[in-house]
Amino acid sequence: MSRYSLRPHHYLPQLYEIAIGWDPALATFFACAYGPPDETGDPVVIRNIGMTWREHPHPEAAIAFARPLARIPSDIFRKLTLDARRNPPRDNPPSETLSALTATNHLDQRKDDPNADRLNQARP
Repeated sequence: MSRYSLRPHHYLPQLYEIAIGWDPALATFFACAYGPPDETGDPVVIRNIGMTWREHPHPEAAIAFARPLARIPSDIFRKLTLDARRNPPRDNPPSETLSALTATNHLDQRKDDPNADRLNQARP
C-alpha cells in the first residue's frame, strides 16, 4: 500500500491533511480528507473515496478528489501508477480471499478436548 500526505490549501483551515495512494488489497486508488484530531489524538475523517473493492482503478479519480483540497505534486500521477505496477491488485476481493483462507483452514479443533493427550499432538 502506498500513501502520500498532502498539505491542504491555506484557505481550508478545517482540513488537517489530505492522503492519497494505492491499496492493492482493495485494488483501488484512494483519497481521504482529514480534519483536526479528536480527543484521542486521531485526525477525523471528513470525506474519503476508494474504500471499496475496485472503486477507483485509475489514479485520476483520487487526484480529482484531492485537487480542490491540496496542492498536487506534479509527479503524483506517475508515483501512483508505479505503485500500482509494483504492487499489483489481488484477483479476489478481500472478503472472498478471507473466506477462501478460512474454508481451507484444517486446524484440529479437538486439540483442547479434555480427553486429548497432554501434549496436544495431532490425532488421526
